[in-house]
Amino acid sequence: MKEPVYLTVAEVLEIHRQLVQEFGGTYGCLSGISWTMLNTVGRSGKMIATIDKKYTTKEIGAPKLIASEKQYDEYVSTLLALERQDDLTPAEENFAELLTLLIEVYEEKHYPIADASPIEVLRELMSANNLRQKDLAPLLGSESVVSEILSGKRELNKRQIKKLSKRFGISPAVFF
Repeated sequence: MKEPVYLTVAEVLEIHRQLVQEFGGTYGCLSGISWTMLNTVGRSGKMIATIDKKYTTKEIGAPKLIASEKQYDEYVSTLLALERQDDLTPAEENFAELLTLLIEVYEEKHYPIADASPIEVLRELMSANNLRQKDLAPLLGSESVVSEILSGKRELNKRQIKKLSKRFGISPAVFF
């Protein structure tokens, strides 16, 4: 039998409370945490949720909100190791999902990504596809129109956004 790592129900509820606080509103992460729980037993008058040691991390134990860069690195490493496996059990899939949620919460707080402007998006798409201004002229009207858009003198209109979205296979929402 595998040696369990003990996580009190209070700790599980605290993780849930913190995730709900981070995401605002009810997020339902309590069920995400209980996915990895195998059973609940009484110990010293306390109710304890046990988690198979397989679904814990090396030095930190049972998954919890990430509080340090070291813990973040360990969770990312564990998640990547799970992703490299061919067939995950349902419990491993749930553990990976929980790690993903915890990693996302940490990254949103510590590594926020600013929204890109429509011009920045267009420039990045052009760069990624090795396109020049003249390559977009047939879509947007003319080379001078493309130049005005890229310089910020003119905004993209709905027709142009629709054509760009179709050309690059992306949602029109990225240009708003």
